Amino acid sequence: MRVFKTILVVAPDELYRQGVKIALTQGEPVKHPEFAEAEKLTAKHVLQAWDLIILCEHTVTQGRMRTLRQLISATDVPVLVISDHMGPDSLYKSRRIGAQGLVFSYSGLVEVYRVANKLLSGQHHWPVVRERSNLKDSSRAQRTLPKPPKLTERQEQVLEYVRVGLSNKQIGYQMNLSESTVKSHLAVVFRKYDVSTRTKLVAKL
Repeated sequence: MRVFKTILVVAPDELYRQGVKIALTQGEPVKHPEFAEAEKLTAKHVLQAWDLIILCEHTVTQGRMRTLRQLISATDVPVLVISDHMGPDSLYKSRRIGAQGLVFSYSGLVEVYRVANKLLSGQHHWPVVRERSNLKDSSRAQRTLPKPPKLTERQEQVLEYVRVGLSNKQIGYQMNLSESTVKSHLAVVFRKYDVSTRTKLVAKL
């Protein structure tokens, strides 16, 4: 029996895919995972022998939901959706395409790792979210939010790693920067988004 796992990470952004891979190499029971990456899920992918497929919610667009549902129904591989936004829409889309679980990126690396292993062991994972009716006012407010602030390329990279839960030390390792430099970039990002914590920052993305 193979002790390693083969995992397909599907996301349009390369930095996002790297962050997910880091989250899934935290320790037991995933030993020596082998990764493949793709910008979107295709028929070619579902024919291969994966142990787990991870989809960034950005790939689960309204126009592709039917296609994704057909692709996922053609495989026995468990599918985990990672979402940046907590809410019933994320839950609905994930269930609609036939995924076996959903996890929110702001929950952090440990939680992403835990949920991925839960699916690898044959279980499902569906977080509790607020009802759609309770989100009407917040949805209207979200549509009127101002455009996101302009960031430098480095700040964009730091922000992308924060979205998938990397610590300052891990971000520094990935970007070949000192931890203090990462903190400086993050402090600027906090000011531009007018937030004081990572959780509040991710909630604004």
